[in-house]
Amino acid sequence: MKRWLWILAVMAAAHPACAQQMGVRDFIAAAKTQKRAPLEFEAASIHPTDPKERGQYMLPRSPVQNEVFGTTLKVMIWVVYRVTPSQVAGGPDWIDKERWNIIGKAARPSSRDQLAEMFETLLANRFQLKFHIESRKLPALVLTVAKPGKLKVNTANLSDFDRLPIRMTTFGKFSAEACDIPYFTWWMASNILHQPVINRTNLTEKYDFNVQFDPRLTVNPDDESSNATALPSPYSAFKDQLGLKLSRGTGAVDVIVIDHAEKPSN
Repeated sequence: MKRWLWILAVMAAAHPACAQQMGVRDFIAAAKTQKRAPLEFEAASIHPTDPKERGQYMLPRSPVQNEVFGTTLKVMIWVVYRVTPSQVAGGPDWIDKERWNIIGKAARPSSRDQLAEMFETLLANRFQLKFHIESRKLPALVLTVAKPGKLKVNTANLSDFDRLPIRMTTFGKFSAEACDIPYFTWWMASNILHQPVINRTNLTEKYDFNVQFDPRLTVNPDDESSNATALPSPYSAFKDQLGLKLSRGTGAVDVIVIDHAEKPSN
């Protein structure tokens, strides 16, 4: 559990969409308005992961190199476009089964945003990824402010490569540094709650906070009890420790529907 949560925090932090409050449709439309060619890696190698190898990660190693290890195309898509696994539909069976190792090298030092754009281009060119977006009304959790003033605004000027927005220090104990709420929303939707979360907090700053909860207690947002670990459920912890409330609801959710994908050649 700890390794998996850490991996996803790294993977999500590597992509700019995680730091923006926009749906997939808006994110792609914004990218298309840029009057220049999409950024590309100068060189990229892609190989199937050896079935004997375990683990996975997806992160920028340095300002000139992005790496993926042991990761399926479906996971790459929901990380890159800041959605939950249930928001990726269609495509051939192998996108959720076959794992890949990728090393992308930039021609010059680049920001995380630039490296992420290069990775999107790689998915389009090397995996021949094509998809369209459907807006579907789905059950979701809604995040609102229950107790204003509990979150501490971060004032440090940290570079992208200095930190992870959220990390698990020990089981059930999480520490966040310079973490914005759209990122936190995606992180808990994908890593903890496993369903879409709609951010209606209107909070725009980056925050430092610590929160403790049992990540296994995720079934019922109305259940604020704890268990034998003496840790509360995420719903209770977010409300009491962070002043944020999760409620049941429905909403228009962007779903990525894959029209075409191909296994890349080496």
